[in-house]
Amino acid sequence: TAHLTTAGLEKNQFPSSLNGEIHADIANMVLKGVDLGKILSGISQTAQDLVNGNRLLGLLDLVKNTAPALSPSQETDFGNLTYQATVHNGDIQNKKLDLMGPSFTVTGFGNVNLNTEFVTYELSAFNKDSAGNRVGLLVPINIQGPFSNIQTSLDMGSVKNQLQDLIKNNNNSGTQAGTQAGTQAGTQADLKKAG
Repeated sequence: TAHLTTAGLEKNQFPSSLNGEIHADIANMVLKGVDLGKILSGISQTAQDLVNGNRLLGLLDLVKNTAPALSPSQETDFGNLTYQATVHNGDIQNKKLDLMGPSFTVTGFGNVNLNTEFVTYELSAFNKDSAGNRVGLLVPINIQGPFSNIQTSLDMGSVKNQLQDLIKNNNNSGTQAGTQAGTQAGTQADLKKAG
C-alpha cells in the first residue's frame, strides 16, 4: 500500500512534491545484477577451505564464485519482499528491507532520490538453516548509482575481516585442543611414573 501526495502542473514538478509512506509485501521478487545464491555459496566454500588450511584454494574459490555473480546478466530469485519507506519531497527513505530467499535472507536500508535520480542501498546477505537462523558469514552488498547506471558491489573488506577472524578462531581452537591433549598426555605419563 502507498499513501502519497504530490502537486504541480508539470510532470517534472511531481517528484519534488511527492510525500507520504509506502508499505509493500511482494511475492516472487527478482533482483537484477547479482546472483546472491552463487556469492553466498562461494564465500561459504572459501570459509571452509580456509578453516581446513587451504588458503590458496580458498582465495581461488572466492574469486571464481563472486566475480561472475556480479553482472547485468545475473539475477536472484526471492520468495518475498517486505518494504517500508517514507517519502519527503521526492526523497524515498527505505528504513526496512527484507528479502527472503529459499536458503538465504537479505536485509538492509537505502535511499532513492527521484529528484537527482540516484540510488544508494546497503544490504546484508547471509545463508540460513532450515529453522531460518543465520549460518556462515554476513556478506555486505552496496548498490549505488544513477538510474541509468546502477552498480552492485561487495564489501570485500568486511568479508576479508570475517574470514580472518574465522581462521584466527579456528587456530585458537586447535591450539587449545593441542594444549589439552598435551596436558592429558603429560598427566598420564606422570601417573605411570608415580605408579
